[in-house]
Amino acid sequence: RLAEARGSAQRVSGSSLTCAEKPSGPRRTDNKVRAQERPAESGRKDCRELLKLFQESQFLFGEEYSSLEMALKDGPGILDLFSGSRGVAKACIRGGARWVLCFDISHSSSEDLLSQKLQASLLSLLRRGFFEAMGAAPVCASFSMAITPPCRDKL
Repeated sequence: RLAEARGSAQRVSGSSLTCAEKPSGPRRTDNKVRAQERPAESGRKDCRELLKLFQESQFLFGEEYSSLEMALKDGPGILDLFSGSRGVAKACIRGGARWVLCFDISHSSSEDLLSQKLQASLLSLLRRGFFEAMGAAPVCASFSMAITPPCRDKL
């Protein structure tokens, strides 16, 4: 099940997965594994401050955390671009991710990935290692031969 609250982060619970398998390695609660995955302490604090600039509704986090703040403090998360209905993000949480930051312009104009300011913020977080993975699923319908008139004819 998914507990949703408008304007706030979403906590995802449940053990069934739709798009990903559960990890076979050590569980995320193993502090030794997590300590190796974390960015340096000084960088983590700066990154958390930068993450707070995003709308809370863009985040999903696991049920083992009492708040988004706790999930962010625990270490790197996942960046999900062109997230649509956030199905992949939900599966990542169920598969053991701490938190997922989602972007899709259909959710809010503040999530426009063409914004240079947004791009700079995301690149800063990526360079500092605050994401352990990222995914993107841009709309590809305009590549269809069925589109008339064609809007893309070359790759």
